[in-house]
Amino acid sequence: MRPGVRYLFLIVLMGGISQMTSSETTAEPRTGHFSVDNSQCRMVGRVDRIDDAALKIEYSLANQSGLHAFVFHGVSRGPEAEFDPNLTYVIPVNREIELAKKMLPVPKGLRVERPVIPLCIRIEPGESFSDSIQIPMPLVPWSHYSTGQSDDIAKQNEMSERVNAHFVLGFFLAPTESVQLATPIQLADREYWSFKTFDPQKQLFFRVGPIADVPVRFK
Repeated sequence: MRPGVRYLFLIVLMGGISQMTSSETTAEPRTGHFSVDNSQCRMVGRVDRIDDAALKIEYSLANQSGLHAFVFHGVSRGPEAEFDPNLTYVIPVNREIELAKKMLPVPKGLRVERPVIPLCIRIEPGESFSDSIQIPMPLVPWSHYSTGQSDDIAKQNEMSERVNAHFVLGFFLAPTESVQLATPIQLADREYWSFKTFDPQKQLFFRVGPIADVPVRFK
């Protein structure tokens, strides 16, 4: 599979956060290493498999734009849950699995008090952010919007016990005035930024994969 880029160009303004594009940039890792670039940001990294016990993903995101980059890095199981920087969403997609750090859209027909917005890492123009996460296996699909109803069960029934996994990182670019809309939070020796509102359709994505053939366990 060759690396591919799909772009949808638009200009939006929501809650004071402006973005120039909504896009997904994809790449296939080779010999454990990966690199993906959309001209505004660049992500490089590697994937290591620890037997069938865990996947280790090391990645670095460089902000090549003139705007602030906010990365949806702080996924949490709930407001009262202990913070875990290794946590990702585990989402069945087209008989494969996404390991995602991004904001998820609320599924149609599901009513929630407010959408869940992961905490963000802020990257200044010309700077970069690096991290390493370790994801235990077998993978167990979950997100805040998993209902256990017929649609989730149907997706699971279509999947085998071993599937291809992809790593997805969501982020957005914003001008300096948008920083005033966020609240800084100190967690795990790192500063995160919390936004009260954001449209998930306006985020950018880096998608890498398949990164590994992984075991999956359904509850």
